[in-house]
Amino acid sequence: MVLIIAAALLIVSAYAKTYKEAQLHFFPFFVGTLVPSLAAVLPGLKSRSIIAFIPLVNVSVAAREVLTGRADPLMIGVTALVMSLTAAALIRYSAKLLTREDIIVWTQHEQAILEGGEKLFQRRVLQWFAVMWAVTFAVVTNVPQLQAARVQILFNEIGIFLVGSLLMIWRYRLNLRDVIGIHRVRWPVWAAVLMAVPAAQVVAVAFFRLVNTVIPTPTELLRELGKQVAPTGMPLWQMIFFMAILPAACEELAFRGVLLHGVRNRFHPVVRCLFVGVIFGVFHYTLFRIAPTALLGVILTAIAVMTGSILPGLLFHAANNSFAILMDAAGISLNRFDWGTYLAAFGVFFLSMHTIWRYGKDH
Repeated sequence: MVLIIAAALLIVSAYAKTYKEAQLHFFPFFVGTLVPSLAAVLPGLKSRSIIAFIPLVNVSVAAREVLTGRADPLMIGVTALVMSLTAAALIRYSAKLLTREDIIVWTQHEQAILEGGEKLFQRRVLQWFAVMWAVTFAVVTNVPQLQAARVQILFNEIGIFLVGSLLMIWRYRLNLRDVIGIHRVRWPVWAAVLMAVPAAQVVAVAFFRLVNTVIPTPTELLRELGKQVAPTGMPLWQMIFFMAILPAACEELAFRGVLLHGVRNRFHPVVRCLFVGVIFGVFHYTLFRIAPTALLGVILTAIAVMTGSILPGLLFHAANNSFAILMDAAGISLNRFDWGTYLAAFGVFFLSMHTIWRYGKDH
């Protein structure tokens, strides 16, 4: 673990030009290492699962088992091997990074600073989102006034995603039409988006059931998460506004607008969808929500990439969350379906996405 942290800090220092900039990079890195360590306090997690292959999380869970007298020697060995391989990979990468001419000389970086605008934004967009993530985690977990569901949602959506996105657009003089992707979208795309919503819900439940086989989620924790997602006593219209419409508008601008615009020249479109989707999942930092939310993020990013606009994804996001709220209010559970139904839903979802690709690719 010491080797992993040291190599990661070398990587951080390589990308920082000054001590102050290194401190700015270090803050989200420091907070990011705290999140995996919290796995030890979650009930139901055991080393004899896929947890053993996730760096830092595996050490946290293994240490808890050792301290409680339930050590698993085999999984401790697997954990040591995974951590050693991770350390070796990071050390190798940091060594290569510190010998790169552009890191040593910084000519390209200085040119981007002088030019500003789009080029500088593309270099710094990930730093912005790292700081946004760290602030979200640190403030929500340390400010008691933000523990209420509505206040927390308003802080995250408006204070972090909306204000952060508008600041980046203003700071780097970005073209708002290009970020949002304002252009004519053909009507079959809108129809396919609405058709995909119920199918995507069923596919997401099947995905969660698969994830649950390797990372079991305790029933008590699921109930607690359900209370957070659907607080008792909140009127239905407020739930739809706070948990569907507001997140769709603010998060699509931030992730499928600003972030996707910033990395559009870095990766292949498929990798871009996975990259933005994973970051979207990480912002929902509860361990058991990361995978399902990342899947939703990949879908939304794919829609944005295929159509060249955040607007169809915004509709999908709002409709998807609203559908889940209405299903919960009606007492309808998608967990009761058999795998044949899940397979049929996947077929409908695939057809919907194919339609979006076919009619959205001419943007």
